[in-house]
Amino acid sequence: MDAGILWPIKTSLTAYIESLDDGKIDVMDPAESRPAGFWFPLQAGRAGTAAGGSMEFAGSVRLSGHWGMLDVEFRDPRLDFDDAGAVLLIRERGGINQDRFVAIARLTRQLDASATATDFAAALTGEGAFLLGGQYPAGTALSPVRLHSATPGSSSA
Repeated sequence: MDAGILWPIKTSLTAYIESLDDGKIDVMDPAESRPAGFWFPLQAGRAGTAAGGSMEFAGSVRLSGHWGMLDVEFRDPRLDFDDAGAVLLIRERGGINQDRFVAIARLTRQLDASATATDFAAALTGEGAFLLGGQYPAGTALSPVRLHSATPGSSSA
């Protein structure tokens, strides 16, 4: 398997979007929808390690519904690592500075990591709560994030 993150975002939220008459979940390349969540591949040349630095991923997942009143995009996720775990950021949408990232979740490394994957519990930040329209307060659990390292023989950067 190539390097990337697998993240269902928040399963109750995506289930709610799918239940709406006009609810849509659009996945834009190179992200993919998989049975276990949304796959965002590692961007070539953007690899730190789970021990430090940053890792940038590519693709976008857009959730929409309520006739345009709900419209959230999770684009080009980035993980910034620190001693406690990591921060999950996404590229700001519609802002003046398209290179600005917004910290949406605080990630805490889980103990049962494997040689090729590291699991993180995710909790919504204040900025993430704002992004989701205040429907969830800061600290709300999101779906876990699984960071996949490239396995031998894969074509990852």
